[in-house]
Amino acid sequence: MNVNYLVHFDRIGRNHNVPDLKVRVIYEEGGGDQDWQAANKLAEAVSKVARKNLISRWFEVTVFLEQERGLIEDGRFGCFSFTVIP
Repeated sequence: MNVNYLVHFDRIGRNHNVPDLKVRVIYEEGGGDQDWQAANKLAEAVSKVARKNLISRWFEVTVFLEQERGLIEDGRFGCFSFTVIP
């Protein structure tokens, strides 16, 4: 099973014009809880984009699946929302 997400960045650092990102989560057997797999995959994808837009290489991405929102370094470095797409 897989799920597609569209991530919309409110901002990363000072950049308010970050293009949307499509992320496909392919659930793996024995890969742990599906929510954990989705949150982890989204965090990894957002981290890759954030690294291209931030000077700092030390930051944490937090994903809140139920709220469909996330933060980069507790919101200091950015925030984003995401939705499931077909």
